[in-house]
Amino acid sequence: MLGFGGSGFSGGDFVEETSGLVFSRGFSAAEWQQLSRKRRSGEYLKLAPGAYVPMGVFAEAPPWERHRLSALAVGASGTHILAGISAAALWGMWVYIVDDAPVEYYVTQGRVRPREVGRRFRGRLPQGHRITGQRATVTSIPRTIIDLARFHGFEACFMAMTWAFRNNRCTPEDIRSALMPSLVATNLVEQVLRAVDSRVESAPEAFLLAQARKDGRLRLTPQPSIMDSWGTLRRADFQVERTRYLIEVSGLGKYGITDDEKNIKLRKEKRRTDGLSNAGYIVLNYTAWEVFSGVAYRDLLQRGDQLGF
Repeated sequence: MLGFGGSGFSGGDFVEETSGLVFSRGFSAAEWQQLSRKRRSGEYLKLAPGAYVPMGVFAEAPPWERHRLSALAVGASGTHILAGISAAALWGMWVYIVDDAPVEYYVTQGRVRPREVGRRFRGRLPQGHRITGQRATVTSIPRTIIDLARFHGFEACFMAMTWAFRNNRCTPEDIRSALMPSLVATNLVEQVLRAVDSRVESAPEAFLLAQARKDGRLRLTPQPSIMDSWGTLRRADFQVERTRYLIEVSGLGKYGITDDEKNIKLRKEKRRTDGLSNAGYIVLNYTAWEVFSGVAYRDLLQRGDQLGF
């Protein structure tokens, strides 16, 4: 199962909301016994040494939230510096997270080596590449973006960098200044810097554009302004350059939560699509799942081969 993080957090700090996490450090004997009983009965789940969460809360959470809670549990030890997708999840970056993805981290230098959990990154982490919060320490935004390039590739780096630039969380100069020769990531990061486009408005859009710009066979323009047959100026998520093909990506919650919200938004969406179609545009709709699984991009390439765009 795929999930994607990034909830539009715009605060200055990373997200340390514990959402039901229980830390046993400092518990009395009676409190520890009570927690132990609840764990044995299946009410609580152990996420890391000394960190527990109600089973119901964890089971009902989406993949990115389960990962964020697991990362906070590991980070609370004081010996782990959360990194990679785990740091990205806490910053609220756009990032795709596979269900049960391991927590990623560096180990604090000079401390006793902790029990290995998740995925440990090796290498030196300068003081300026980490940020310490109330419960955890995470890699800085530039270092997180660099590590996503190193360990997860072009698309993950592209998504996180797009989020950072769109939300004014760092600059290209910040990222370049955090690059070190030992990281062996300069070429890939520079490739992403040349390709990134902050006009996209969601994680699935960023992922689709990353695929297109990495591959180079399909040229997409984000957020084009289109006049429909009603004379209304519309915006599409993408337009295939030099064609009348438009692409719309439906993320989670696009059509609302309640039935009334969904009905109203679906009617508006139908009018919008009819107006664009009547103006001679062909609207291709993809779900977030189709984008993240690669189905959408493969379909676009197949259409391009058949139709010559």
